[in-house]
Amino acid sequence: MEDFSLDAILLFTAVATAGSLSSAAAITRTSPATLSRQINRLEEITGCALFLRTPAGYRLTEDGRELLDRCRPLLAIRDDLKTWRNATQGPGVRVSAGTWTALFLSRNLGRIWRPSDPHRIVLQTTEARLGIAHRQIDIGLRNGPPTEANLAGRKLVDVAYAPYRSRYLAGDVVPGWIAVHPDHAVTRSARWVLENHAANCVIFASAPRTLLDLLHMQAGRAVLPCIIGDTDPGLVRDGSTIDELAEEQWLVLHDETRHRKEIRTVADRIVDLVTASSECYAGKLGHE
Repeated sequence: MEDFSLDAILLFTAVATAGSLSSAAAITRTSPATLSRQINRLEEITGCALFLRTPAGYRLTEDGRELLDRCRPLLAIRDDLKTWRNATQGPGVRVSAGTWTALFLSRNLGRIWRPSDPHRIVLQTTEARLGIAHRQIDIGLRNGPPTEANLAGRKLVDVAYAPYRSRYLAGDVVPGWIAVHPDHAVTRSARWVLENHAANCVIFASAPRTLLDLLHMQAGRAVLPCIIGDTDPGLVRDGSTIDELAEEQWLVLHDETRHRKEIRTVADRIVDLVTASSECYAGKLGHE
């Protein structure tokens, strides 16, 4: 007796689900003639009529419904394999960065990702340090070297911070401070404003990114990294760089995955982009 063909079984289930050869052909990307031949062959092998052919389409017979029921475990295995394949492929190259670094990467997206790339970019904006060691992300941009085992790090640039105000705010106005609310002040720059200018804070925001919007609304002054403030034409410095906030930016990768082609490609592009802007990061191109 001739064995069942898995291809024929899958095509049979497609017709059974779609209800017609033309609809099943569109789903399976085969021709109606091929579907018809496969179903006829299955009926020869089983010795049963599997469908009633009507002008309205293909309707399962009693034997056809029984065969479909027996095929369901096979379909479940196929779906499970699809899920597994998608999981192993992953969502793309996952890059974790703080608010301001993520904004800089977004403004220069074309430098780190191109539509022709075979991979996608997942940019995870967070002030938390996500676990590269536990594969939560693929590339981390941090303000210090890695301390966990199995991680590789590379220092990229020195990072400077300064106070900024709107370019269009009247020069004789002494603006108050815009700060991240104490409940959400997790970064060094956010805590610095609270520690040094709490009495003069006029507006609080729950997220660092909102500070930039408030600056453009001429609501006051706020601390930003120079790579953001000095590259924004609507802002000017409102004081010198803040020595206490000077830090470094590091690119961190997992030892076991850093040589994967897509991760290496994105990491190299980030290195090129950030290091090309090293003087701006360090606050050497701005004006007060």
